[in-house]
Amino acid sequence: MIWNIPNILTIIRILLVPVFLVFILGPDFPSRLASFFVFLTAAITDFLDGRIARLFNQRSEFGKFADPLADKLLVAAALIAFTGIPETRIPLWLVLLILGREIGITLLRVLAIHKKSAMETSRFGKCKTAAQMTTIVAVLLLLIIRAWLSENSAVTAAPDAFWETLSEGAFWGSLLAWLPLILASITTALTVFSGLAYLWVNRKLFARRCSP
Repeated sequence: MIWNIPNILTIIRILLVPVFLVFILGPDFPSRLASFFVFLTAAITDFLDGRIARLFNQRSEFGKFADPLADKLLVAAALIAFTGIPETRIPLWLVLLILGREIGITLLRVLAIHKKSAMETSRFGKCKTAAQMTTIVAVLLLLIIRAWLSENSAVTAAPDAFWETLSEGAFWGSLLAWLPLILASITTALTVFSGLAYLWVNRKLFARRCSP
């Protein structure tokens, strides 16, 4: 059944993606703050749908496919939006590596469904998800703080020197300025590695079925 509580929460998470994009692309403090709460709401629905599905035995084929797809859409929306915000310093090619992995695993899930085979998970998958969520939340918080300080302080430095001027110190200012890129780089490495691990543990899906 599609219309159960876990699947409805999944659909809500998908619908929140464009709402998140509208707010995160706004440069002012209220927009950035709203984007954080929209993302947090979407993350809560992700936390709840799986637990409700297990608790009330409401698992479905739709949920097995749509739930991870909704997660990937939310993460992709956030990371792509960050590349359009100059102060994050996150390049598009880095995000494309992450998206390439996610698309590849999604196609692998489709292949598993087509072959009516269970897809094995990798222990690195949870590390990848935790890294992605941590990076997104950290960058959102930095953008919120930066927007608030820009609107409520006398700092008039160029965008790429904002943190350095505010902190009056090269080390901490540079760390805050480059932190989004550092986190994104670590996340990309974990994401690509976990994708390779998924391919390895599910290599049997690529093998042709032997005739009896």
